[in-house]
Amino acid sequence: MTISTSDINSLQGKFSLLYNNKLINELAKMYHDGAHVVIPHSPKIIGRANITESFINYLESGADKFITESTNIMIFDDYAIETGKYTVFGCGNTTIDLGRYQLLWKHINGEIVIENEIATSTSIKEKITHPADIPDRFMETFSERAYRSLLENSYLNIT
Repeated sequence: MTISTSDINSLQGKFSLLYNNKLINELAKMYHDGAHVVIPHSPKIIGRANITESFINYLESGADKFITESTNIMIFDDYAIETGKYTVFGCGNTTIDLGRYQLLWKHINGEIVIENEIATSTSIKEKITHPADIPDRFMETFSERAYRSLLENSYLNIT
């Protein structure tokens, strides 16, 4: 089955809606069972169960609201690559993180799911409560070297 741009736009809107309504188990179902996720302030996450736990930890750390905006969608028959921007808000609608993301959506067993996600923070660290300030759950800074290595060795690297 061919994926369409409207499919991805619909799923992109659903992603933020589920997170913002704290429906984390439903959000995790948007990922393939063996999905790989590389996000700021976190080690590489593999598998739906670990993705679920990561989103729960992010909510518990004060990341109350998440907004995404697609900037480009490339369709390749049964898979698509979406790039975009995200903003994470804490209590009082304080912006706690800004960044960019890239998702690999695949049509698998009749469903369109996220196979790989890569995100990187573009915000300058401010003197606000930020998930990176919780040492038990997050690394102090996102490893740009790991992100660059993942892109260089990934089939997502399209020139």
